[in-house]
Amino acid sequence: MEDLLIEVKEDVFVGCLEQNGLVDVNKDTLMSNHSVEKYLKWLGIADYPKKEIKEIESQSFNNDDFVKYIIKSIRYPFVTQEYNEKIDNIAEMKTYWDFKCNVLWYEHFEEIVSGASFESLLTWFLKDIELYNSLVTNQEFEHSEFRFAYQKKIYYRYIPKSYIKSHIYFILQKTAFIPVENGERSIPNNCLLDSNNLSPLVKTPIINYTATPFIKNNIDDEQINYFLKRIGLKDSLKDLTIQSLYSLLNQHNTHFSEATSNIQSFYMAIIEATKNREVIEDSIERTKYIETGQIYAYFEGNVVLLP
Repeated sequence: MEDLLIEVKEDVFVGCLEQNGLVDVNKDTLMSNHSVEKYLKWLGIADYPKKEIKEIESQSFNNDDFVKYIIKSIRYPFVTQEYNEKIDNIAEMKTYWDFKCNVLWYEHFEEIVSGASFESLLTWFLKDIELYNSLVTNQEFEHSEFRFAYQKKIYYRYIPKSYIKSHIYFILQKTAFIPVENGERSIPNNCLLDSNNLSPLVKTPIINYTATPFIKNNIDDEQINYFLKRIGLKDSLKDLTIQSLYSLLNQHNTHFSEATSNIQSFYMAIIEATKNREVIEDSIERTKYIETGQIYAYFEGNVVLLP
């Protein structure tokens, strides 16, 4: 999996056999490839990027986005672990301080995500068991703890482990790492597995399902698509939020022209996607579309943009 580290500037790779004293003066290999691999693993050389535990700290609710994300996602009321303190609502939780959470992390993670091929990245996500479980369940690793200072008490209080969301999942939701059309990259929630001819407005991941990393690791299309859906990609427009649909409406006139046959398909897909769904009246994207949005329509025998 050395392809994962292609953009990492630090020297993180094991040297050649000669550098490790595994070849004699006559250039004869002293060990088989299998034995060399076993020996390096015994030394602690990893197949995948090195795992580490990272601690996230925040003195208050507003000082760290991940801490805020966890606190907002808790189902209230809840009872803290060990000391059984009842926390009634998020307003009460915001009054506490000195939040700390230890999370699963990997050396050079940002460089790997930004520089590795998408196929190598997916292979890593699918084959590293602990990372895979964290991403598909959106839960932190087994020994993660989220603690905070509690008023008039010496010891920290802990939220239930089931409420500790995956930090890496949280990071990936904000990271444009999925290759799409025109050489661009997209965040997971802005992608559909099948755009149904609505590209480039609706983004679809560009994946080589027969890439070498997939073949070598026996990874098939079904595994890939299942994983992508677990990290936020959608099957169709029906799975997007109302906010996202209005965002597409606000952009569609810059992607489709009056000569594009996809316009009608797009409007029909929007109608289907919004059937029997509650409209958020104060949505920023909805307000923008109501005030400034345009739509293609037949007018005096021509297809034109109308407000």
